[in-house]
Amino acid sequence: MHQPRGFDIDAHDAGFDISQDAGAISLSVAQGEVRIAGPGLSAPEYVTAGQRFGIRAGGATTRLSAMPPDQIGLWQEGLIISDDETIAATVTRIPRWHNGRAYATDSPLAGTA
Repeated sequence: MHQPRGFDIDAHDAGFDISQDAGAISLSVAQGEVRIAGPGLSAPEYVTAGQRFGIRAGGATTRLSAMPPDQIGLWQEGLIISDDETIAATVTRIPRWHNGRAYATDSPLAGTA
């Protein structure tokens, strides 16, 4: 299991997807419950089936939102769902699943305006 640096992830009988890209962490739970603790969190967060939890770069902002369980892990079928993240963060995930490189070269798209 991928565990973002500095974070403690505890999951039992859970199906989930976690990633750390462009300094942001995203945790989506398809079934069960996952506990995440670490920098930027004053207390552990419990994320349950159908929820997505995100921590922006630097740990300044956290967000818990609904996400249909059938959309979690769609990268395994060649699809990427991007919600409340920059295009740059989304683009950095593409090479994880496809050989080659992906770039956001336009400054506003890359988040470097």
